Amino acid sequence: MASFAHHDVVPAPRPTGAFRLERVVSRFGTIDIVERRSDGARLYLQGEQLQSMARPGGVSLFPYVQAMRSILLHSRAQRIAVLGAAGGTLGTMMAIGGAQPVLVDINPDAFALAKKYFWLAPSVDCVVADARRFLSDGTELFDAIVLDAFGSDDMPDHLTTVGFFSLARKRLLPQGLLVVNAPVNRRQRSRAESLSAAIAATGFPLTVFDDPQQTCRNTLIVGGYLPDIELPMGDEPAETRRELTTLKLRRPGGPRAGARSRLAAGRRQYRLS
Repeated sequence: MASFAHHDVVPAPRPTGAFRLERVVSRFGTIDIVERRSDGARLYLQGEQLQSMARPGGVSLFPYVQAMRSILLHSRAQRIAVLGAAGGTLGTMMAIGGAQPVLVDINPDAFALAKKYFWLAPSVDCVVADARRFLSDGTELFDAIVLDAFGSDDMPDHLTTVGFFSLARKRLLPQGLLVVNAPVNRRQRSRAESLSAAIAATGFPLTVFDDPQQTCRNTLIVGGYLPDIELPMGDEPAETRRELTTLKLRRPGGPRAGARSRLAAGRRQYRLS
């Protein structure tokens, strides 16, 4: 299986004011760790795909990751399985808030780099495994399971089926949430509709966060009961807050809700010398 990733690919100019800290070549691809000179923010790039971006301390600078954090905080999730690691920023932010996250990634280099460069909280559990095997082999029940998986150009097929989401539901507590990131690319290619159908087929009520007016974006699909929430919460980095305020929340098959925000394009394409 391809390694986990975080965003859809969006063309962007070569970054200025940044320098490479390390390059790792593995069977999952080439990973570059880059630091922004202006503020010390660090970028995790696999190939030319930006998978994590964090300011010092491990706080994510991606709006959709901040939205996932808000969802988990509002649901008071404590034990959380995050399927897809890269820089591990969601795990770090939740651990800082007192939760007990476990990160799951098929690429062991992701954890080494997250610990070395992305301030991964020491209390975060790290498991090297395929996401489906992790769910099928274990018995622990979680308050929330987050799926943020992306291969070379799409989500891995075996993590998008009714069977996979049924397996995830079995690993959730009765009031647990499933949170899935579904990137939408420049050509409006996305699995959001099929993912929503597959998740609903397992019996989950659905909540979707999206902004259809944006070309490249990240749609979040939540399976399970989620009350109306306010975004942003107010403590997010300023550069993410504006986009969060324009996100739209809808409940397929139910009335529209009032929370707003935007998950604008997360992954940008960078070229490094």
